[in-house]
Amino acid sequence: MPVPPKLSREITKSAAQSETAYLIGQYDKDGRLIDLKAMGGGALIKESVYSYGPNGKVKEEVVTMVTQKKKQVIKYNDDGSQASVSPSVSIATP
Repeated sequence: MPVPPKLSREITKSAAQSETAYLIGQYDKDGRLIDLKAMGGGALIKESVYSYGPNGKVKEEVVTMVTQKKKQVIKYNDDGSQASVSPSVSIATP
């Protein structure tokens, strides 16, 4: 899967409520995906937050697996290839 993934179609909030699973993307002023939420059954399952390097490619992805209460950081090289993946760490929930 390319990083970040490309979302294929936009749906309304009301249409999303009738879906079993869907993604919510937030973009910066340059049109780059900076936040991607995976929803299932109306609840947040996973969130990926992307930061970009000066070359415009993803430099880091912070992945929060909400249902598993884990967080992981993935770093990327300047060419976009994966450089490293941190071990998953447990996160506190409110």
